[in-house]
Amino acid sequence: MNIRKVKLAFIINNVSRKATLRKMKRGFMKKMYEINKLCDVPTCAIMYSPDESQPDVWPDSSGVQCLIEQFALLQY
Repeated sequence: MNIRKVKLAFIINNVSRKATLRKMKRGFMKKMYEINKLCDVPTCAIMYSPDESQPDVWPDSSGVQCLIEQFALLQY
């Protein structure tokens, strides 16, 4: 089975670039949900975008805050 190499390049068209970012975010959020449900692993994601003033947070702000607090309480 061959693995296709993806050629990365800057998308010049602003509208196309934003649409691609939206699609990639949607796919990433879906993967986070799948890992959370299938593996029973607590997950969260915080994504910043230069076009938006507020970050995208998954699952929601309170869920992320709870997970960060749990992580901070871990002893190393």
